[in-house]
Amino acid sequence: MEILSSDRGVTIRNDFSKKYTMSCDTFFEKYRDTPFITEYLKSPENYHLTHLIDRIDLDDMLFHRVSFSDALKTLRNMKNQVLFMSESEDHSDSCRLRVNGRTEKGFVAKAGANELADLVEYEWYESWRLSAMDMYLKDAVLPEDLYVFDESMEHVIVFTHENDFWELELTEPMKCAESRYCFVHGFS
Repeated sequence: MEILSSDRGVTIRNDFSKKYTMSCDTFFEKYRDTPFITEYLKSPENYHLTHLIDRIDLDDMLFHRVSFSDALKTLRNMKNQVLFMSESEDHSDSCRLRVNGRTEKGFVAKAGANELADLVEYEWYESWRLSAMDMYLKDAVLPEDLYVFDESMEHVIVFTHENDFWELELTEPMKCAESRYCFVHGFS
């Protein structure tokens, strides 16, 4: 796994945002009647505090929701190296990458598609398995929200921390894990 230099990482992150996220004005117009926006964000100055997936206009049909298993299969079908990034530096410590004793927030990195898919799958399921025993995965490498794409940014896979069954978190944690919200773009 290679963490890209800060200059290149910033450029890639900005290019991704320009290509896939709504402008601040569009975002606030679209969600003006949403309690999260009116109570938490309150003003456009806080736009950067939203999760990147919330700034992607999922209604425009560019992105399609898929199961966690299908997102992993799609990632494994990508050839060679893929780029991946976290939320921006402004987000919590849970948005960091831990590699070779280093911790990076707001990172952009590169890895082999299969290697990354294996790590995403292992960490997600293992963290849920351990949570059922009131434990946690202390050596996790990846953040839970992860944006994966090829160099052209034409093919994108989003793994979020959300799932369909939060009410089953304590009784059926693996059902929660399997229902992870994932989105893809650019795959047929």
